[in-house]
Amino acid sequence: LLAMAGWSLYALLVAVTCAGCACGQDKFSESIYQYTVVEGGTTGEEIGRVALVDAGGNALALTSVRYSLTPTTGQLTSLNLFRVINSTGQVLTAAVLDREELAMHQYRVEARYIKQGATVWSKLSSSMVVTVIDVNDNPPVFEKNASLAQISEGDVLQRPITQVLATDADAGLNGAITYSIVEGTSVPFVVDRDGSVETSGKLDRETVPQYNVTVRASDSGSPSLHSDRILVISVADVNDNPPRFNQSAYSASVKEDVALQTPLLQVFANDADAGGFGQLTYSFTFGNADDRLRIKPDTGVITVAKSLDYDSLT
Repeated sequence: LLAMAGWSLYALLVAVTCAGCACGQDKFSESIYQYTVVEGGTTGEEIGRVALVDAGGNALALTSVRYSLTPTTGQLTSLNLFRVINSTGQVLTAAVLDREELAMHQYRVEARYIKQGATVWSKLSSSMVVTVIDVNDNPPVFEKNASLAQISEGDVLQRPITQVLATDADAGLNGAITYSIVEGTSVPFVVDRDGSVETSGKLDRETVPQYNVTVRASDSGSPSLHSDRILVISVADVNDNPPRFNQSAYSASVKEDVALQTPLLQVFANDADAGGFGQLTYSFTFGNADDRLRIKPDTGVITVAKSLDYDSLT
């Protein structure tokens, strides 16, 4: 500063120091620190270091420094996951990380420090981004533990029956799902890449009315993880079996003066089909001259309906 009094000129040297700031010279060594860490590791693992430097990039000579990390954008899940060692600037994990909870953590890094020869604290800030690398720690999960499906025994091959769906919380190949049937070719079904279950062989309800098929969802990680789901497939009946009598011929002897409604014999037949397809009705098709005999439709019991005459029948 210059001052003039009369014809005399006075010079005053004023030294200005900056307290509580870095005066645009000191800085962090990086404007953004970017680190990666594999999820599931142990606590205390070093992922990187932070440092304070001058305008020329030289490390500051410090009397004391205190670092702090503050999550940005309100990421409460990022609290207390990392810490910085004041004496070295090492950034360490402070908890076991889970990528599926949050894959990226963002922080504001602050340093309060006193340089050698100074008596006041200064403050600097920077940014830190930590990306959590995935490991294959989650198996596929089906939407349901079990399910039911039905198909007709007369349906064509490769007919879609149902679809199973699974998800995997992991990323990349660790979350890429393929489907398979555990029983392999021992069951007449296959499962496609999208989880669609289709027929691969002929179905016969009378042989196997129901299948319990184990569908497996496997991820593509190494080692691969999988989950199983039981799919109960019921085979619906079609009318593909004719009734069969339990013997090829029936015979009975009767006197011609037998009373009306007298039971003569009973015929039996079976049908392998189910429901209405297997419900039988008995009737005469030929040979019952003058309707002298009657057969009960529901039981197969044959009775005398009209008087019998030996001479006319022979």
